[in-house]
Amino acid sequence: AIVGLRLVWTGRRRSPWLVPAGLILLSVVPLVAGAATLVDLAGGTTAHEHRQRFVAMPLPVLIHIVSVAPFCVLGALQFGPMSRRWHRGAGRIALISGFATSISGLWMTLVYPWAPADGLALYLMRLVVGLAMLLFLILSVQAIRRRQFGAHGAWMTRA
Repeated sequence: AIVGLRLVWTGRRRSPWLVPAGLILLSVVPLVAGAATLVDLAGGTTAHEHRQRFVAMPLPVLIHIVSVAPFCVLGALQFGPMSRRWHRGAGRIALISGFATSISGLWMTLVYPWAPADGLALYLMRLVVGLAMLLFLILSVQAIRRRQFGAHGAWMTRA
């Protein structure tokens, strides 16, 4: 029900796994597309014109796809109930994966030729998103070192 400008929940309590499940669900399409790209590149050639640029130098694509999977899944699970020990271990893996994801994404943006459908707006968006993700990860590490847990969580969420 809406009371004034506030939304008041009047139904049953929601599951603590609803947010992680939703985030993982959002990750399914890019993860499947990434897996398809890896399978396509494993043959040494690609049937898709926009993937031809990856054939000569597949390492950045491999790093990007392999690192984004744990970042998406472990990052989503951080929003669910867990022990501090599990959070720290999974968080370290997610952090390393996040750095690999952002750096490889920037590498691909700066080094690979543009795909036929790419334009300046997409190029700039990839640069901004990659740099922002890298900055947010760095700020999250600084926050956790200062034991600022709220700031750490906020920066990781942004990343």
